[in-house]
Amino acid sequence: MKARTLAFAVLLGCAAPAAAAQDWTPHAAAALLDATFPTAQACQRALDDARRRESRAAPVNGLSYTHLFEQGRCQSSAHQGTPAWRIRMHWTPRAGSGKRRAQTH
Repeated sequence: MKARTLAFAVLLGCAAPAAAAQDWTPHAAAALLDATFPTAQACQRALDDARRRESRAAPVNGLSYTHLFEQGRCQSSAHQGTPAWRIRMHWTPRAGSGKRRAQTH
């Protein structure tokens, strides 16, 4: 009985759509943001690929992965004494942020 249950579980796992396995997770997004690239072109290519990737993943803290990568920019830095490129976030102010609106009573 256990062997049959295991075989059924394996079949169900194989039947899962490939896109679901490719979707963003907090871990996968963090790994990309922690990665270093040898050239500006490699960094930009990775960022562009991330922006093109369709995601149905649930937002994290109200932020979708699409919005997250829209805010990314490639910047150079020194990594172990050699130039390297990383994706850094450049947050744009949201409407309504900044000064508080006067409250009306």
